[in-house]
Amino acid sequence: MEKKRVLYYDILNICACFSVICMHCNGIAHNYTNTPGWKQAFFVEVVCYWAVPVFFMLSGANLMNYREKYDTKTFLRKRFTRILIPFFAWSIISLIFKCLTGSYSVMETGIKQTLFNIVTNKVEGVYWFFDPLFSVYLSMPLLSLLTKNKNALKYAVCVVFFIKSLMPYITLWTGFSLSSEIRLPAAGDYIIYVFLGYLLSTEDFSRVQRAVIYTLGVFGAVFRYTATYYLDITTGENNKTYFDYFGFFAVFLSVAVFVLFKYIKWEKLFVSEYAKKTVAKISSCSFGIYLIHMIVLRTAEMIPGIVGGTWQWRIFGPFVFYFIALMIILLIKKIPVLKKIVP
Repeated sequence: MEKKRVLYYDILNICACFSVICMHCNGIAHNYTNTPGWKQAFFVEVVCYWAVPVFFMLSGANLMNYREKYDTKTFLRKRFTRILIPFFAWSIISLIFKCLTGSYSVMETGIKQTLFNIVTNKVEGVYWFFDPLFSVYLSMPLLSLLTKNKNALKYAVCVVFFIKSLMPYITLWTGFSLSSEIRLPAAGDYIIYVFLGYLLSTEDFSRVQRAVIYTLGVFGAVFRYTATYYLDITTGENNKTYFDYFGFFAVFLSVAVFVLFKYIKWEKLFVSEYAKKTVAKISSCSFGIYLIHMIVLRTAEMIPGIVGGTWQWRIFGPFVFYFIALMIILLIKKIPVLKKIVP
């Protein structure tokens, strides 16, 4: 069955990928200094924080109804072929790159430990994303059965939101805590975004409902920036209390962005079929761009005269690095053997 493209999915995918690069180009946000540079970098961090949750939301929107397209055996084969081959291939490529640039030594670390580091994402830290993604894929044959009962999905979202997104901060603010064993274990913590992606993509929202969603999204971003800035100013060091993809502020922001993109009239901006196909083609490169963008960034840092962390790097870097990574992935996709590592 030919996959039907959803335009706002593709645009969300592209923007989420670009936002990830924006956050990595503004990494000084994780090292507090009371300077204009840090304030600007942390602003980018806050505004782009929806990117990772939205990737999981898109997985829910695209895959929760996979049974309408193919059986579970085919689903698992397709998903893990698409993920496992690129994961191991680029982990090894990243290892080779780090060995060549002197930031990793197999001789010092040992072959056994190096193999362990590959499997546990310690060779390339940004590949942590694969672990929860594997969990989601493994759980999808069970989770997909809930598409026949949206009330069950809504219940699960409410439970996870209360336990994972609200209670940690209620505990922080009041000192009252619940046992860590009280949880909804299926698919890990990212289940809330998987379910939200499916629900938001299949539900209609009135203008009033959307206004409330957008208001909560803005509140989430403003709260995170203000609260973190206050804590950093108070303690004189970077405080990670509100660096949490499951915090209520992250959920509010991610839901608002997803709904906003859903209701923008993209068809009026991308009228021709050629424009839509171009968007789809760029979107199909997002996974590959995610896989290679850190190699692109680290290579750029080795070029004489280029210094990471400068305002030029933080502001213009994301556009340059995204374009370079996109061109590389488009090229690799044209090579028969290599295209398997950038699905």
